[in-house]
Amino acid sequence: AKERYQKMHAEGKTDEARADLERLKLVREQRAEAAAQKQAEKAERDEIDKEKKAQMERMDRQQALKAARGGKGAKKGGKS
Repeated sequence: AKERYQKMHAEGKTDEARADLERLKLVREQRAEAAAQKQAEKAERDEIDKEKKAQMERMDRQQALKAARGGKGAKKGGKS
């Protein structure tokens, strides 16, 4: 009887085996959802980093232009 039960369990025909398979299915779904969320968060972080890098490059170009002019820009309300 024990061998017969083990064989049926391996084939997924017992209540315990069905419960195990259902539990495994839920775990797989949760892992897939977590992986998708993690990938979305990574894509968002990458986009933010890309924007920050572009902003820093713009600031560096502005500073380089200012340095090339000798730091002398027209000032509002200044004497000529």
